[in-house]
Amino acid sequence: MKISQPRLAALVSLSLVLGTSCNASAGGTEAPFSLSRNAQGVALIHASTLTGAAAGLGFAYAQDNFCLLQDYLMTVNGERSRHLGPDARVPMQIDRASTVNLASDIFYRFYVDGARADQLYAGADQSTRELIAGYVSGVNRYLSQTGVNAIDPACRGKSWVRPMTTADMHKILLDKTVLASGANFIEAFAGATPPGAGALAPAFSKSAAQPELDLEHLRRASRPELPLASNAWAFGRDTTLGRGSLLVGNPHFPWTGSNRFYQARMTVPGVLDVSGVALGGVPIIQIGFNKRLSWTHTVSAARRFTFFELDLKPGDPLTYYVDGAEQRMEAVDVNVPVLVIGALGNVNRRLYRTAFGPVLVIPGAGLSWSSAHAYAFGDVNIGNNRIVRSWLDIGRASTVRQARDALARNIGIPWVNTVAADSTGEVMYADLTPMPNVDQAHIARCLPSPGAAALLRVADLLVLRGSSSDCAWKHDSSAAAPGIVPAAQLPVAIRTDYVANSNDSYWLANPAIAWSGITPMAGPVGVPQRLRTRATLTMIERRLAGSDGLPGRQFSAAHLQKLLFNSDNFAANMVLDDLLALRGSYQAVTMPDGTEVALGEAWDALSRWDRRSATSSRGAHLFREFWRSARLIPNLHRIAFTPRDPIHTPAGLNTDDVAVRSALLQALGRALTMFRAAGVPPNAQLGAMQYMLSSTRKFAVPGGEEFEGVLNKLESRPFTDGHYQPYFGVSYVQFISHHPHGLSAEGILSYSQSTDPRSPYYLNQLPAFSRGEVFRLPEPEQRGLWLHK
Repeated sequence: MKISQPRLAALVSLSLVLGTSCNASAGGTEAPFSLSRNAQGVALIHASTLTGAAAGLGFAYAQDNFCLLQDYLMTVNGERSRHLGPDARVPMQIDRASTVNLASDIFYRFYVDGARADQLYAGADQSTRELIAGYVSGVNRYLSQTGVNAIDPACRGKSWVRPMTTADMHKILLDKTVLASGANFIEAFAGATPPGAGALAPAFSKSAAQPELDLEHLRRASRPELPLASNAWAFGRDTTLGRGSLLVGNPHFPWTGSNRFYQARMTVPGVLDVSGVALGGVPIIQIGFNKRLSWTHTVSAARRFTFFELDLKPGDPLTYYVDGAEQRMEAVDVNVPVLVIGALGNVNRRLYRTAFGPVLVIPGAGLSWSSAHAYAFGDVNIGNNRIVRSWLDIGRASTVRQARDALARNIGIPWVNTVAADSTGEVMYADLTPMPNVDQAHIARCLPSPGAAALLRVADLLVLRGSSSDCAWKHDSSAAAPGIVPAAQLPVAIRTDYVANSNDSYWLANPAIAWSGITPMAGPVGVPQRLRTRATLTMIERRLAGSDGLPGRQFSAAHLQKLLFNSDNFAANMVLDDLLALRGSYQAVTMPDGTEVALGEAWDALSRWDRRSATSSRGAHLFREFWRSARLIPNLHRIAFTPRDPIHTPAGLNTDDVAVRSALLQALGRALTMFRAAGVPPNAQLGAMQYMLSSTRKFAVPGGEEFEGVLNKLESRPFTDGHYQPYFGVSYVQFISHHPHGLSAEGILSYSQSTDPRSPYYLNQLPAFSRGEVFRLPEPEQRGLWLHK
């Protein structure tokens, strides 16, 4: 539904009224920019230089999220304990968990070290340095213009509010770069102490209390499951109406914290004209489009790090051997100012680095620091200062082939796949990202023990022998940086039908691709895929076959919007028929404690459910809690996985197995009992429980959990007090159509631009997201606005 022309005129006028002209100073150089807003609050920035454009972005972001940015500066500088105390908890950026401020501060002062970050970015290209300087100047221009007494009350008067520096930006960019590697191991680094120093170990270290192997630790240490996820689909001229191309960018990122996206258009005539989103603190558009090219990203399944087992000198846990020669660890003293009962003190920790990387401890994964061995961490992204340049070069590209060349030249995008489409009708999948240069022969040669081989086999945990320099990552002169895989061994495909990714490896980016010569670091093949991958490929399969109930066999933006926002529950379509087949024989189930639970209401609700996770869907919550535990039942499926049919297997429920059948019924009984205790009917609407709260109203939001295979992914805190509280998932969505007569761009930022409740852009897009609507996105050199349903 398009809005009326009078309403459109009003919104365009609003954009012009909100426009401001700023002349921000960047390192002594004038960096002028103009800034206006559309009705959604998208920052429309125009400048004559990159420095000015970045200043506009920093200024706009500070207008909308100043306290969020200040909190992030406190984190990356390791100053949370100084201002908030050492025992308060802070969410970890890369996980659903949190850690204490002291552990976070030790990590950031050690791993995201300021001097190292400054040195790293002193060697960055000129455009990167200009963008960094501009962003900092824009943030500071906002602070000086607004004044400390008029900023968001959430941080007004706080001791940690201050101007931003380029050193802050260097730390932010390094932090973003290691998000899929070192940032997964905050407590593992902060708690690493040599044997005999147990009395000095911080309270968050589990080295003494958790010596046994823990399979969950093994899995998480190997390939940490980021809460960051995404869907990315691109359809070329062979599969789209109009012989153009279509791109859907659907990143699933946090709704809170510094990894929220921010919408902007950056225009520098003759240099850059790009619209899209950037993470807080990043001075360039990271997902977006220009006139001829659109692109998006998904978190990659590739490996970003390895562990190295060090053989220690007897009686000296700080000396290790390489090729028979003694090597001394480098001691790094970390000092953390700590606020305790109103007084400022200090906590000192001595941590260690080696030639392979810093020492860490993960006792639950078998990686402890003993008298015989220690473990070092090799991070492929710790020296990567190419991320800003990479996104700038993509934004300047006109075709997917130019984008591919930019990605291959830089190998700077740190941990995401790229999916792109262009006006010629070509589409691209690429995982041209930094990976350790380790091949299968290297792995076979360098596993330090049968135990390490078992870790690789059971948990995909790669530990290499550190006693031999031959086991270090290989250097290839054709690679973009030492120790990383050269571009020729990384997966790239350019096609005219389609490519897609939903966070599994490159293997099924298009099942028709016969991959060869790809590094084993790029992720597993021939393994079961996550349900969103299967849902995506099933959706594409049905559309091209004309069997999805929609007219025709080709894709349009309208088709894709309907398919995404329909919130179909793939898990339900995979197993619910087999579950409901038990209804006639099982009207009740006996639980392990002997209580009997009548199942009639559950059967009624699930049989009438529309198998979607829409706000109006009745019974979706009951299936969610049933499947949350039922999916873990051993020998669950009637049809086992086969790599010959990875899209459709595994499938069904193995209800002929007595143990499986009993476990399924008990899982249903537990889910029903949980909602009865909360006073929630089994046929309640999902939107009555899954919502966001503002100060004045509830906003029901659609979407389902990762384990449900809902493409419109929305993950929530555990059900509490009758409520699912969303905290990450569908964030920015863009539907970009390139066609012979131009460009069409629609999308939405689900949680909206601002975290300041005083702002007109606070939660202002959420009602449209709740209704499954999208807006016309600001296009290059255009400022129109439409609302589509």
